[in-house]
Amino acid sequence: MESAMTIHNIKLGSRISAKDLAEVESRVKQKMIKAVRHPTLPFTIYNYSTKTQYERLWDQYTIACRGLIIDDDRNIIARPFSKIFNYGEPDESGEEIENTTERPEFYHKLDGVLGITYPNDDEIAVATRGSFTNPQSQFATQWLQDRIPPSKLKPEYTYLFEIIHPDSRIVINYDFEGLVLLAVLSKDGTHELNHIKEGLRLGMGFARDMLFTDILQAVSFLQEADGREIEGFVAKFSNGYRIKMKAEDYVRMHRMIFHTSSKDIWLALQENRLESIYEVLPDEMYDWVRDIEVDLVSQYNKLMETANYIAKTALRRYSSKEDIARYIRLFPEKAIAFQIANGKKSKAETLVWKMIKPKYEKFSDKN
Repeated sequence: MESAMTIHNIKLGSRISAKDLAEVESRVKQKMIKAVRHPTLPFTIYNYSTKTQYERLWDQYTIACRGLIIDDDRNIIARPFSKIFNYGEPDESGEEIENTTERPEFYHKLDGVLGITYPNDDEIAVATRGSFTNPQSQFATQWLQDRIPPSKLKPEYTYLFEIIHPDSRIVINYDFEGLVLLAVLSKDGTHELNHIKEGLRLGMGFARDMLFTDILQAVSFLQEADGREIEGFVAKFSNGYRIKMKAEDYVRMHRMIFHTSSKDIWLALQENRLESIYEVLPDEMYDWVRDIEVDLVSQYNKLMETANYIAKTALRRYSSKEDIARYIRLFPEKAIAFQIANGKKSKAETLVWKMIKPKYEKFSDKN
């Protein structure tokens, strides 16, 4: 039996309008949303960026793009969950999510990766929020195709799974690997099927429900729960809106396992791969990493701008190497300015990174 719901995002229907797609694409250009093309099919997957997450650039479009798949004719090929906020975290309207009197349904939150079904010729394939081809997508696609014929999956719906695989494990060590059914959403965004009944029909595992009288009882349970056994719950309200609730012990162990330090951030900035850290970063660590990033980038820019000014001034005022060197030596940034004056910008950049290398610090040291 189907349950009525209101999707918490843009009213896309089964086909996105040209206006709404233009709004999404404008956010791609602003790096608020990441767009990834399928290698062979005319599909694009849209996922909000880490910039959106840590700068809280939430609007109806960034919230909608959490693995949304659209074809070149603007048809919605797969509709996943919209952005799921944490319990107690303000949503895009600025309201505290914990301020609610409704008793939601509670379902186990699993410690894996979201899988999203989409058609691939005569088969059904699985993508993750930001990739058609990463190892988790390949594993999930093979697992699904080996066990469930495509004819058993209803084509007007998107099936959402938790991908449980050793390569995706963070804290909880499950005694199985495979797909666990989380939800079955209509592609037009109007309703969803009961995922427990659908899981039983398909003969596969599903996120199980928990009976609590209200949110506060669920919070109390999670304060005492063993983080090695349970990550938390997803609370689902009558309109289809969902929030995440995590066990305090799980969050603590997650922080310990994810041992990113200030020096890791410094090195990732040098190698232009900080985005890869943000992609797997626990929510509670975003502000800490962002603060370090902002501080390091500010120091880097200030040193480079000053050294550039010194080098350019020296080259403009003097013609002999001796006079240029004598002028540059007057400044604390002389080592960097010398490299720039000699046309060795890459060496100057390397030198700046060495100069601003931070003191070793872990998130757990400050929290």
